[in-house]
Amino acid sequence: MEKFKVGDTVITINKGRECDAFPEKGQVFKVFGMHKFIKKNWLEVEGFSGSVDASRCKLVRPVEFDQNPSTRGKEKEYDFVNPSHYKAFSVETIDMMIKIWGKEKVIDHCEMCAFKYKLRLGDKPDQPVERDLAKANWYINKAKELRNL
Repeated sequence: MEKFKVGDTVITINKGRECDAFPEKGQVFKVFGMHKFIKKNWLEVEGFSGSVDASRCKLVRPVEFDQNPSTRGKEKEYDFVNPSHYKAFSVETIDMMIKIWGKEKVIDHCEMCAFKYKLRLGDKPDQPVERDLAKANWYINKAKELRNL
């Protein structure tokens, strides 16, 4: 189990038991307190009324991108959320999709992609959860933007 301290940022990596009292997978919280109860470590976090089981959380590290020494540092040059190959044509891919399938279907697509990225947070080896969380947020924001057009 990871060791947490006050001030850490954590992300929930699974929902745990079928219980409405535990936050959904992929939620990010700031730790403001900790305690032990019945042989378990619990985190007190901002934005959630109960304590969170520490074993169901992962520490969010600000820079935890590439573990490969030959490519380390290159992640700052590459936009993992909206990379340049998405814009290789005169029209961005998402805009092509709107023209082909219509705005409502692309909104559905965005919501499904956000769901997929949040559901699989923390499952990719050697990949930071922040990257998939950023992708999920991009899709959520794009769906909101399209609804307001």
